[in-house]
Amino acid sequence: MKTLEIDASACKTVKQFTPLLKQAIKAVEAIHGDSVHAFVDSMVFGVASDLPPPYEVVVTGLKHGQVQVFVDELSQAIGQARLEHRTRRNEDIRVSIRRG
Repeated sequence: MKTLEIDASACKTVKQFTPLLKQAIKAVEAIHGDSVHAFVDSMVFGVASDLPPPYEVVVTGLKHGQVQVFVDELSQAIGQARLEHRTRRNEDIRVSIRRG
């Protein structure tokens, strides 16, 4: 599995962090949003991303609460979407995000 590392040490807000995540997953900038839902669509379902699974995003340097919360919420949402996809289609989409 490919590991993508993002250094979020300079990110004080989610707005500063999401461009780094978009770049890492090769998001289609013109149509990709900044919400947890938008990243789940891209990472699990490939809606607006040019990076195919499998991969893991490891976020290092987390210092600010709202970015940590965003990463944790996205991690949980991806896990839930993967579970639903496995249940419906008997196939796992191996992507994840976690604190490093």
